[in-house]
Amino acid sequence: MFSVSKKLMLYYVSRKKLIEDRMKKIISLTTKSDHIFKETEAYDMIMYGIHGGKKLRGVLTLLTCEALGGNLDKALDAAAAVEFVHNASLIHDNIIDGDEERRGREGFWKRYGVTAAIISGHYLISLSLSIFRKYGWKAVEAFNRAWMNTLRRGIVDIWRGKTLDEKLYKVIAKLKTGKFFAIASLMGAIAAEKEEYEKIAYMYGSQLGFAFQIADDIVDLVKLQKDKSVLLHSLSLPAFVA
Repeated sequence: MFSVSKKLMLYYVSRKKLIEDRMKKIISLTTKSDHIFKETEAYDMIMYGIHGGKKLRGVLTLLTCEALGGNLDKALDAAAAVEFVHNASLIHDNIIDGDEERRGREGFWKRYGVTAAIISGHYLISLSLSIFRKYGWKAVEAFNRAWMNTLRRGIVDIWRGKTLDEKLYKVIAKLKTGKFFAIASLMGAIAAEKEEYEKIAYMYGSQLGFAFQIADDIVDLVKLQKDKSVLLHSLSLPAFVA
C-alpha cells in the first residue's frame, strides 16, 4: 500500500507530464502552422521559454477539476494556459531583475536578447488569453484580474524600493503568487463546470499561493543568512527581516 505522500507524488509526477505534453502540443500547433513562424526559430525559442519548472499551478488546476468530479481532458488546456502565463511572468521578471540564469541555464533574455524576451512573454500571455476565452468570460476576467495584480506588484516594487513592513509584505505575497494560484484553482472548478465551488476554489488557491510564497521566501532567507552577497531584487520576506 502506498502512503498518502507517495500517492500525492505519483499524482503530481503524472499530471506534470500531461501538462508538459499539452504545452508542447499547443506551441507546436500555434507556431508551426503559422507561415510567419515557419521561417524563423520561433518554435525553439518559445519552447526554451517554457522549459522546466515545477508546473505546480497547472497541477493545481487539474487537481481541483478532478477533486470536483470533472473531466481531466477538459482541464488540460486551462492548466497549460496557467503555466504559459507563469512562464511569461518569469521571462519578464528576469529582464527586470537582470538575472542571467533561470532554472539552471541561461535566462531567456540572456540567450535571445531583451527584445525577443519581451515579445515572447507577450506572445505567451496572448496565447493564454485565447485559451481562457474558450472557457467563457468568467475565465477571461479572472485572467485579466490576476495579470493586473502581477503588474501592481511590480509597480509597488519599483516605487517602494526596499522599504517593507509586515502589512506590505502580505500584500506583495498575495499579489505575487496568491492570485495566480487562485486563478489556477478557479480554472479547475470552471473546467469541472462546478459553478457553486468557484468562489471556494479561488479562495483556496489564493491562500495556498500565499503560503507557498512565504515558504519560498524562507528558502531565500536561509540563503541570505549563509551568503550576505545574495541579491534581493524585490520586496520579500528576506528583505523584511534582514
